[in-house]
Amino acid sequence: MFEKLLAKSATKTSAAQTIIEHTNHLIKKWEIFRKIYPNALSKKDWTILLQAVTYHDLGKANTKFQNKVRTIEERIEDLFPEIDEIPHNYLSCAFMPIKNLITHYGKEDATLLILAVYYHHERAEQNMYESGDEIKKDLQKYVSLLNNDFNIREEPKFDYRKFTDRKFLENREHLYRFVRIKGLLNKLDYAASGGYEVEIPPEDLPQKMKKYFDNKNRTRNELQDYLYTLQQENHIVIASTGIGKTEAALWWLGNDKGIFTLPLKVSINAIYDRLINEIGCSKKNTGLLHSGMHAEYVKRADEQDLDLITITHAKNLSMPLTVTTIDQIIDFVGLYPGFEMKLATLAYSKIIIDEIQMYSARLAAFIVLGLKYVTDIGGKFLIMTATLPPLFIEALKRLEVPFEKREDPFLKFNANNQPIKRHFMQIVEKDLTIEEILKHPMEQKVLIIVNTVTKAQQLYKEFEETGVKASLLHSRFISKHRQEKEDAILALGNKDCLNTGIWITTQLVEASVDIDFDILFTELSEASGLFQRMGRIYRTRDYVENIPNIYVFTGGPLPSGIANNKKICC
Repeated sequence: MFEKLLAKSATKTSAAQTIIEHTNHLIKKWEIFRKIYPNALSKKDWTILLQAVTYHDLGKANTKFQNKVRTIEERIEDLFPEIDEIPHNYLSCAFMPIKNLITHYGKEDATLLILAVYYHHERAEQNMYESGDEIKKDLQKYVSLLNNDFNIREEPKFDYRKFTDRKFLENREHLYRFVRIKGLLNKLDYAASGGYEVEIPPEDLPQKMKKYFDNKNRTRNELQDYLYTLQQENHIVIASTGIGKTEAALWWLGNDKGIFTLPLKVSINAIYDRLINEIGCSKKNTGLLHSGMHAEYVKRADEQDLDLITITHAKNLSMPLTVTTIDQIIDFVGLYPGFEMKLATLAYSKIIIDEIQMYSARLAAFIVLGLKYVTDIGGKFLIMTATLPPLFIEALKRLEVPFEKREDPFLKFNANNQPIKRHFMQIVEKDLTIEEILKHPMEQKVLIIVNTVTKAQQLYKEFEETGVKASLLHSRFISKHRQEKEDAILALGNKDCLNTGIWITTQLVEASVDIDFDILFTELSEASGLFQRMGRIYRTRDYVENIPNIYVFTGGPLPSGIANNKKICC
C-alpha cells in the first residue's frame, strides 16, 4: 500500500507532487484569478469551479495510475491486470458525494460540476463494464488516504453515468456555463502543472494612456472620447486612416483583459513595439502572439536571455493585453477537443479587430461565427477600419450579434475644423512602369505598391538598371531579411523622418502599417485594398498642393495578378 498518493511524477527539475499538493496549487491560483477578474464568473459559478478544482484529480487514486508515476522500486502489485487503465477524470466522479452535492447546490449545478470533472480531459469513451470493476475492486482501498484532505464518500460508486449525458448541454445556458467552468478548470490545471501564472494583473492602462497623451500635449478626439465613454458596448467603427484608431481602442479597453488582432505580422510587431516604447506598457504585461513570435522575442531580448515564461504566458493568453493574429484566437469555432479553455478566456475579454476587410471570405465567416459565440458567453468586441464591407454588418445582424455603430464615420479634421484633405488621385489607363514613375520628382518619400511579387521584382530590377536606388519588400524574403526591410520602411515612413527614398512593395503594407509617404504609385486593386494603400501617404497631414499625390494605374490591359479570362459565348 502507498503511504501517499501522487498526482505528478518526479522530473529532473522537480519533486513528485501529491494529489493534495497539486489540488492546493490550483486552489491558490483560483484565489488569485478570482481577485484579478472577479466578473469572469458569477458568484455561484466561482463556487462550482472551486468544487471542480477540488475533485478533478481524485481519480488518480488507483493502482494503475500510481504505479505509472513511480519508479519500478516504488510500485506495488496490480491485483487486476486484466482491467485496462481507466482515465482518471472518469474515476474522479466515483469519489464525489453526489447526493450531498445535489442537496447543497441543486441538481442543475451538481450536474454541471460532475460534467466539468468528467470531461476535463478529452479521453476515449469510458468502458462502463471495466469502470465498474475498477471502482468496486481497486478504488475502495484508497478512501482512507483521501479522507483526511477531501470530502468524499466512504464507498466509491459507479453511479454517476446519468449525470454525464451531453444532452444536458443542449440547453444554451447550460452549455455556456459548462464551457466557462470546464474551460477555466483547464486553464487553472495547465497553469499549475506548467508553473506559470493563470492571469497577470492589469497595469492600469488608462493611467498610461493619460500620461502618454499628456506628454504629447493631446486630448482625446471625437472617436477616442466616444469609445472611452462606451467601454461596455460592442462597436463597429468606421474612421479615417490616421485618426488614432489604435489609441481609441486602448481607451475602450480600459483595465479589462484585451486581445488586439491585426491581419499582418509586420503590423502586429509594430503595434507591440509601440505599446512598449511609446505607451509605456511593460513586456511582462503585453503579449506578442503569432507564428513568428519566437524570432521576434529573441530579437527583443537584447543582451538578456530569452524569457521562456513570457512566451508561455503569451501562448496561454495570460497577459492583460495580447497583440496577435486572428487565427490564434478564432480557431475555437471548430469546436476541437479542449476548445472550452480559449472560449472561456474570451468570455471575460475584449477583442479588438483591426482592418477586418483584409480577411478572406472563409476566415471572415469564422470571425462572424466566433463573435456570435463570444458575445453570447459574455465577451466584448470592437471592429475598427477605414473600409468595411457591408456584408459583415449583414451577417452580424442575421446572427443577432449586438453592437453599436454610429451612422456617420469618424473623420479627421484640420486646424480650421474642416475634414482633412489628404489625397488628390489621378487614374492612369496604362501599365505601371518605371518610365511612368520617373516622370515625377523622386526626391521625396515614394511608395510603389503592386499586386504581385513578380511585378515588384521586375520594377526593382528596372530601377537597378537605371541606377536609381530603390528598396524592395515582399513576402518571399527569408525571415531575417524581411524583418530588416520592415524595420527600414517603418523608419523611413515615420512622420518625423526627413529622409527621402523609394520603396517597391506588395500589399504587405496595406493594413495598419503606420507609415507616412509623400506620393503613391499603385496598380488597381479591389476597392478596400486600394483605400488602404491610399492610407499609407499623407496619413496625418493636410495636402494643399494642386497636383496629384496618388496615381492609380489600371493596367495595359489589366494590372498584374488579374487573369484575362474571356467568356466564350455560343
